[in-house]
Amino acid sequence: MDALQLMEEWDDSGSLASSELWYSAILADEMGLGKTIQAITYLTLLKHLEDDPGPHLIVCPASVLENWERELKKWCPAFTVIQYHGSARSAYSKDLSSLARTGQPPPFNVILVCYSLFERHSAQQKDDRKILKRWRWSCVLMDEAHALKDKGSYRWKNLMSVARNANQRLMLTGTPLQNDLHELWSILEFMMPDLFETGDVDLKKLLNAEDKELIARIKSILGPFILRRLKSDVMKQLVPKIQMVRYVGMEKQQEDAYKEAIESYRAASLARVSKQPVSLNNAAGVFSRRQISNYFLEFRKIANHPLLVRRIYTDDDVVRIARVMHPKGVFGFECTVDRVIEELKSYNDFSIHKLLLYYGDNNKGVLSDERVMISAKCQELAKLLPSLKLSGHRVLIFSQWTSMLDILEWTLDVIGVTYRRLDGSYLILNDTLDVCLEEEITYNGVMDPVVYTLFC
Repeated sequence: MDALQLMEEWDDSGSLASSELWYSAILADEMGLGKTIQAITYLTLLKHLEDDPGPHLIVCPASVLENWERELKKWCPAFTVIQYHGSARSAYSKDLSSLARTGQPPPFNVILVCYSLFERHSAQQKDDRKILKRWRWSCVLMDEAHALKDKGSYRWKNLMSVARNANQRLMLTGTPLQNDLHELWSILEFMMPDLFETGDVDLKKLLNAEDKELIARIKSILGPFILRRLKSDVMKQLVPKIQMVRYVGMEKQQEDAYKEAIESYRAASLARVSKQPVSLNNAAGVFSRRQISNYFLEFRKIANHPLLVRRIYTDDDVVRIARVMHPKGVFGFECTVDRVIEELKSYNDFSIHKLLLYYGDNNKGVLSDERVMISAKCQELAKLLPSLKLSGHRVLIFSQWTSMLDILEWTLDVIGVTYRRLDGSYLILNDTLDVCLEEEITYNGVMDPVVYTLFC
């Protein structure tokens, strides 16, 4: 199925393909509604309905370059697509420079570049921008276009120098327009640069006015060029989302750790109070905002899992472990034993456990698998996942901390379920997401219909 066939199956009320915006436009659909596939479909329509095969320039963050290339090749296989970034850049730059300099058409329908190409002033970036300026672009498409909210930035100015003469400028963003005059004006000028070339608009005077009516006026000007759909607008065929909150009581060891942390905070507070007179007016000043935040962060860690603080490994254990690690150069051979001890004292129980797993002697001192279940959340997860598996559910588990994801991996290993993990430290290759969503995963030779995916 190509992009055109896919769009025929969609309810395209309010879609980019049905909007007939043959000029500049902002596609601001809520995240998850398929801005990428809509944009690809639009480029396909230009080719089939307007006999316009490009060239098109797509500018996006480096993290989504691979995704754009994969989706273009999947949904519009007739397009020739090149990714002009990293090692691929050196492979293409010489040939593209020669073609552009001699006035020949580009050897592609779509070229993918990063915003960083427009942010830096190295000789390489300048040469790349010269190449892009030599061609007349049919459509310049900017993903995550809220990156262009500052018209005074090098990124805005350099990209405008390339996009100004394009037939169309298409901006994709999931971020709603804010009530900020500078941001609104930057987007408006990028959309319609010809309007500002006349000099009829006194930008400085308008921006200093801070007029609510002006904000409303700019939004009304941008209105016809903005297409924004919400999930509630287009996914009415789905049943309403059901949210269930499960409250779990702390396990004994977890509760003890939590109480100890509170007592430590109380003792520190009393010690502070004894050193300085405190009245109702300055009671809040016993601790700084940062110190209070650190204490509550400690409480939160324990509520997630007590292994996220150091309670099992004593200071004597830390000294012993440091003397084992130091000769192995785990922290570098330049480090002294005292420096290694100081470093390890800042580690939590789980971090020390991992260190012993990787560098210890015969797993001496590592924690047993039972330790991972001293968290009420992990215990509840161990009960919940098997029933979800029997019901054929796919499960996504989110956490703000990679350290908690590490513990969740251990939990899933202990209860015997398959999973994949995605976070910022993982290099996402072309097929990684497809594998997570489509690959048939087996566990102990039995088909497992559930993919437990850990996200951070």
